[in-house]
Amino acid sequence: MNKICLDGYEYLLLNYDKFINRLNAFSKEKVPYTKYRKIADTLGVNIETIRNWITGESIIKYKTYNRIKDKLEKYNLIP
Repeated sequence: MNKICLDGYEYLLLNYDKFINRLNAFSKEKVPYTKYRKIADTLGVNIETIRNWITGESIIKYKTYNRIKDKLEKYNLIP
């Protein structure tokens, strides 16, 4: 069996639009920079990474997912 299937990364990619919706809903801030900063600080990633995910410029990488998946689960950000 493929390792990716076992750890949830593939599931996250298949439900990526829901993941982005949850990221947006996580911070009630209206100003993008403030919203991105709160999410970045909570997850322990760069603010530009969050901005790129939300704006669709890039997607979460497997390595990053593995590093922060516990936080994603803790804050119910995985669809």
